[in-house]
Amino acid sequence: VEYPASVQVGDVTLIIEVKAVQQVAVSPTPSSLEITIPQRAVTKSKASMAVTIAQRTPTRGNVQKNASTGTSSAQPGSANEAPLQGKYTLVREIARGGMGQIYFGEDPQLKRNVAVKVSSVSEGGEDPRFSKEAEVLAQLAHPNIVPIYNIGVDAESRPFYSMKLIKGRTLQAVLNAIRDGDAAAVKEYPRATLLTIFRKVCDAMMFAHSKGILHRDLKPENIMVGEYGEVLVMDWGLAKVLGEREEQGSSSSRVHDTGDYGMTMEGEVMGTPQYMSPEQAEGMVAELDARSDIYSLGGILYATLTLRPPIEGTTLDEVLTKVKNGSISSMITRRVVKGGVTVSAPSAMGGEVPEALQAVTMKSMATDQKKRYASIEGLAADIEAYQNGFATSAENAGALKQVSLLIKRNKGVSALMALLIVGALIFTIRIAASERIASQERNTARRAAAEAHTVLAEAAEKEFDGETMQQFLQKVPEDLRTQPWEYMNNRLNSRLWEANMPGDAEIRHVFSHPKKPGVFLIETPTYQGFTAFDVATATFQVFLKTDGTPNGSAISNDGTRIVAWFKKKQPVDGVCL
Repeated sequence: VEYPASVQVGDVTLIIEVKAVQQVAVSPTPSSLEITIPQRAVTKSKASMAVTIAQRTPTRGNVQKNASTGTSSAQPGSANEAPLQGKYTLVREIARGGMGQIYFGEDPQLKRNVAVKVSSVSEGGEDPRFSKEAEVLAQLAHPNIVPIYNIGVDAESRPFYSMKLIKGRTLQAVLNAIRDGDAAAVKEYPRATLLTIFRKVCDAMMFAHSKGILHRDLKPENIMVGEYGEVLVMDWGLAKVLGEREEQGSSSSRVHDTGDYGMTMEGEVMGTPQYMSPEQAEGMVAELDARSDIYSLGGILYATLTLRPPIEGTTLDEVLTKVKNGSISSMITRRVVKGGVTVSAPSAMGGEVPEALQAVTMKSMATDQKKRYASIEGLAADIEAYQNGFATSAENAGALKQVSLLIKRNKGVSALMALLIVGALIFTIRIAASERIASQERNTARRAAAEAHTVLAEAAEKEFDGETMQQFLQKVPEDLRTQPWEYMNNRLNSRLWEANMPGDAEIRHVFSHPKKPGVFLIETPTYQGFTAFDVATATFQVFLKTDGTPNGSAISNDGTRIVAWFKKKQPVDGVCL
């Protein structure tokens, strides 16, 4: 094999050059050339791939000004090119953060524009977190997560990776434009559109959590909104893989107060102060889980609805203390005077923040992790419910609220329903009036029947017919039993008594005496005759012997005589007591 040589591995061309030759023992197996490709963290190896990347900013010597277009382009063969999968030409810096810089790059081989992120480590240094970010991105192939293309190191041994270039602006820039009264932004991003953007962010984080990956730095600044509706979650530099051990920050890594609490911090406390969860602010890495990202999503929702961050303060300590204590700023609209005119920030999005969305936001940002949504699916479901006109689980909507939402969801049929309801109401009123008249007539009839039954009971009492008297009195409804009925009932004396006959005699028939209230005539086979029982004295008296058990018996209507008859004997006739 002749060297230098090139080897094509997928989309990457490896340039192999022999620096020195060393004698080695010959093994029985075929000879091979050991080539070590640098891993994501910068290490030394036996053979390495030489990659040149442009400096952070183009210089006069390698950039020409195009007079016709006003754009800059790099000269061929300049130091502003990287021979990896062709050559990346870095045109300009487009963003800078605490962990690196992002450049607008050109990929001549595939004729496309790319974004190239370069680590901020010093020359020759290692950056494990930067490499971890690239590794995480490689695992998250999702429409709402920026895709990574390549990874490598530049001529100064600084790690870099290339990714999709999104033409657009951050969600924070969108919110700033709306807050500043930009008419185009207000028209393009009404509240409904902003909630759809938020839903896409939730979709991205649901996917990341399914892979066991936390973002830990979710904020409007890390969300890109493309020109054609693309929504991409960016900057995974603080991502944490659940289950993997992570070193705690040391005291030497404490971050100084820069005055910008929307910037990402590294050290004992990692994240963005105004959007980090209380457990992040406490530095409790072991306590972080999906609900920590849910808190930050709640912060993004807060900012989307109010156009300002959820936590505000004048010093870093004040902001972190408010985060730990759950001192979230009120979501009530702030009104300020500009040029003599009162301006309400959220008014551009339809007035005050709806109570349903306030409830969802506060549940997401609960200080206690257990009181937040258990998963992003729950948060996304509530946002979808609100968008579709349903009640959210966070607001505990009552029946009246549910009915109100039902009407709003069905505006097309609400007018027809209103007419039907009015018609039904008129019909119901008429029916009710007819029913009221019929009810009055029924009540009149019931009262007349009750009076008639009482009169008939009185007539039966005069005939000493206690049984008939009792039947008529029982037909009178309880609500119509007036004083005359009470009088007749007392005359009947139909109260129940419990008495035991002497010797536990068997009782076969019982008659109430027609003329003597409280006196009962009892046929007893045990005594072979009739016994009288007086309720007033609770005494028994045998008054007629039958010399056997009769097959039947009866008492005269006037109560003067009683008769018993047998199948094979003559009837027995006796006088009542």
